[in-house]
Amino acid sequence: MALDHDNRALALDRLRDWKDKGATLLLALADTNKNREFSISVSVLGISEEAVSFKWLLHFTDTQGTFLTTDGHFVVWLAHAEFSVSDHGEPSLSIKHGGGFSCVLTVIRATAF
Repeated sequence: MALDHDNRALALDRLRDWKDKGATLLLALADTNKNREFSISVSVLGISEEAVSFKWLLHFTDTQGTFLTTDGHFVVWLAHAEFSVSDHGEPSLSIKHGGGFSCVLTVIRATAF
C-alpha cells in the first residue's frame, strides 16, 4: 500500500509542478470497455487529493473554413485511482480507474522549464 501512496504523491507533485510552470499538456483519454479514445491539449487548473481539474482549448476550422476556438474545463476524480509516472521519452503521468478508463498526460509545451 505504501507504493500506491508514493505513486500518488509523486504524480500529484508532478501535476503541481506542471501547473506552476504553466505547461501545456497533451491529455489522451481511453475507455477500453467502449473502445473509445480522445486527445486534446490542456492545462492544469487545480489539484486536490480528491480531483484534478483541467482547462482545455481547442482551435479548429469548420466545414466553411472559419477558424474557431472553443474552451472549457473538466474534472478527473481521483478516488480509487491508480497512478504511474514515467520519464521514458517525454515526462508523463497516467491515471487509471478500474480496467476501463485511463488518461495519460504528457508535456507538449513547457513555458518555464
